[in-house]
Amino acid sequence: MMADSTNNVRPMLFPLGTIDDVIGQFETYKLVNEISFDAPPIKMFGVACPNPAASVTHQLSYPPVYVSMVRDMKVIGGGAFPIIAGKAIQHHNFTVERWQLREQGMFLCTVAANQIFYSGLGDTYHIDSPVISLSGNASVNYAHWMTEFLPKIVLLALTDIDLSGFKILLDEGVFPSMVEALKLLGIKEEQLIFLPEWSLVETSVACWVSPVADVVFQRPNPLKNEHGRLAEPEDALFHPEVIKATRDVYRQLLCRDDLDAPEKIFITRTPGRKGDQRLVMNEAEIRSQLEKMGFVSVDPSNLSFAGQVELFSRAKYIVAASGAALLNMLWTPQGARVVVLMNDATPVCYWYFANIASALGHRLSYVLGEVVDNGNCSDIIHADFRVDLQAVIDALDDQEP
Repeated sequence: MMADSTNNVRPMLFPLGTIDDVIGQFETYKLVNEISFDAPPIKMFGVACPNPAASVTHQLSYPPVYVSMVRDMKVIGGGAFPIIAGKAIQHHNFTVERWQLREQGMFLCTVAANQIFYSGLGDTYHIDSPVISLSGNASVNYAHWMTEFLPKIVLLALTDIDLSGFKILLDEGVFPSMVEALKLLGIKEEQLIFLPEWSLVETSVACWVSPVADVVFQRPNPLKNEHGRLAEPEDALFHPEVIKATRDVYRQLLCRDDLDAPEKIFITRTPGRKGDQRLVMNEAEIRSQLEKMGFVSVDPSNLSFAGQVELFSRAKYIVAASGAALLNMLWTPQGARVVVLMNDATPVCYWYFANIASALGHRLSYVLGEVVDNGNCSDIIHADFRVDLQAVIDALDDQEP
């Protein structure tokens, strides 16, 4: 439980800090070493890909992941950066030119002159118990949760740190399946504290884990700038060893040789909100053909966390529109074929799923379809689209590595 709140939060200004600032001030331990790796060319089918960088290999790296017991940490519910010793600790690759924070898009903060200025925050809360924060931009999205937040607890669980003495800070709105994933690692219900959005939480002691992924939340001014710059592989960087550690922990917990799970899965995209869904307008046609080819159509959002892990535990083929449910590729055996259906908008970042798939040893390709101009999106990358059925079949039949 959080202590009584005060509702007199004033505008707040923090200098931007770096991970090195934390390392220099507090005793820090390395959880995972720095790594260099290749992002291979991404196979494309359907309409032409507007980004030539997708067709070549890129040499990438990810820095070490650290853990430290820090004092005087503040957390903004759903905010991008923790504030440690008075500084907002930014991600490794953050720049205002390439990366707009969620709170910037909601006009709650501005970032300039190496400072971040917040206005309009909610109540202030105080927590005396030691905490671990899993709060942040998009933490309530299954894909971001699985790659940017949950892996921090996975890494800590693999050490000799006793997690039972910590309160776990989560953003209000996380799904029951996300909480279930924590409980499978031994986290108890009484350890969980749910933060109201844009509240300010002050803590005395925290176990801080440096970012395990660097993912651009959104490009600057996405609503005003329909196309903007082309995405780059560095816009969606994940530490490969962290991705694999998360996979291995849950596969060992939940996967059994006698599970009756399908080898071919088509993930349907059930409409659940108005607009911004990237709906495949001819999904029924694709689904019908794939089911004739032995695919099982599923909506993972209807399943528990364990149910999703078990369902995908034997999959050799996954076809799905670009979306959070594709992160269930984590649970498939190495070497799975993953076909992502996506619109042909210029600023799409193909490396979000491609870099994850590469870390897991999967073969991923995209089938691009033309945007359907139905006014059903606020940002072009979330536009509905139509793909060519034969292009989907060609991607599945492709034998080239």
